[in-house]
Amino acid sequence: DDSRLALRLKLIEFVQVGIGEQITEAHVVKEAVAGLLVSIAKHEWPARWPRMVSELSALGTGKPLQLQVVFLMLTQLVADVCADGSVTLTESRRGELLTAMTAAMPEVLSLLTNAWTEQLRDLRTSTQGGRDTTVQTMLMQGVCMICKTQLIAR
Repeated sequence: DDSRLALRLKLIEFVQVGIGEQITEAHVVKEAVAGLLVSIAKHEWPARWPRMVSELSALGTGKPLQLQVVFLMLTQLVADVCADGSVTLTESRRGELLTAMTAAMPEVLSLLTNAWTEQLRDLRTSTQGGRDTTVQTMLMQGVCMICKTQLIAR
């Protein structure tokens, strides 16, 4: 349990301070880190990582790269949990994660709303159409993720 917690904390710390614009192939790093966080979440959340969504929300208020990792992670988690015939999850674990996702939707919606508000503010003040189209794409994926979760949960 201590090594799992240490790994999770190191990944969160890396997202907070280690991912920067200067990283070559940043998209590969973001996807890899998001994949690792998904693997941890599928085993730890919600029982052993009850504050996952809160921690991800805190990360999502940082730089665009952190927000991208958060949305990549959440999108991958939803895709894995909502996939029919997922080979990595038992039906009971899939149900547990789906219930946790549904319960977490208000917090995820808040994160999405805050990110959209920031993007709209940037669009209004920028002559270049916003600061980061990748973040805008991630926000659209976030909306799709929420819709998919809610449809599967019904």
